[in-house]
Amino acid sequence: MLGYLLLLTVLVLLSAAVAEKKKQVLCRAIVPAIQDSSTVRFISDQEVKDILREKQGRLLGMPLDQINTAKIENILLKHPYIKKAEAYKDVDGTLHIDIFQRNPLVRIYLPGQPGFFIDDEGYILPWSSRYPVHVLVASGHIPVPSRLSSFKTIYDMPGQTHIQDIYRLAWYIDSVTFWRAQIEEIYADNSGEYTLTPRVGSHAIILGDMENYKEKFRKLYLFYTHVLNNKGWNRYSTINLNFKNQIVCTKRN
Repeated sequence: MLGYLLLLTVLVLLSAAVAEKKKQVLCRAIVPAIQDSSTVRFISDQEVKDILREKQGRLLGMPLDQINTAKIENILLKHPYIKKAEAYKDVDGTLHIDIFQRNPLVRIYLPGQPGFFIDDEGYILPWSSRYPVHVLVASGHIPVPSRLSSFKTIYDMPGQTHIQDIYRLAWYIDSVTFWRAQIEEIYADNSGEYTLTPRVGSHAIILGDMENYKEKFRKLYLFYTHVLNNKGWNRYSTINLNFKNQIVCTKRN
C-alpha cells in the first residue's frame, strides 16, 4: 500500500512538473498548411497568418497554453473559402493550422458583375480574382437575389430554381469523368432551358429543361461514341436532346 502511495505521489509530481514546463513554452512559430493547394488556391499561408493577426493580435511569443485553438478554428471558419480548420500545438512551441478549402463546382457569370462560385456542397463563394480557378461556367438568364451576401447556400434562396438546377447539372457533369472533360459552359435561357458548350467540337448541345436530364446525357454519349467518332465532331451545328427517344441534329452548312 505504501509503495502504491509513493508511486501515485511521484506521478502527481511529474504531471505538475510537465504542466509547469508547458506554461513556460512560448509560441515560436505559426505554420499554416493548405492541404489541397495543388487543386484550389483560394487562400494562402500568409492570408491565414494575416487573419489571425487581425482577429487575435500577436500570437508569437505568447505562452502556448494561453492560445485557444478552438477559438482560432472558429475565426478561420468564418472565411468563405475555408471548409475546415484544425489548429493544434506541439511541445517545441509550434502552432500548426491545417486548412481545407471549399471545392468550387461552377462559376455563375452575371451581366456587369464578377459573379460567384457554388461549391460541391451548394455553398455560395464570392468570386476572387487573386487565383484563377478553372471550373464549369454558367451564364445567361440566371435570376439572383439582390442581397446575395445574405445567403450562405443556394438552398437558402427562396424560389431560385434556376440556380438549384444549374447546381444539379454542374454536379452531375463534374461527377462523370467524360462530361467533366467535355462540357465547359452551361447557358440558361429565360424559360428554364439549357444549352451546353463542349470543349471538343463546334456544335451547341440543346439540353432543354432538366426533366430526364441523365437520360439525355446517356443518349448524347451514345451519339458521340457511335456517330461523331465516325462522321466527325464538326459535322453538326446543333445537337438537340429535347425529344423523347431521339436526337435531332442540324448539319453545318
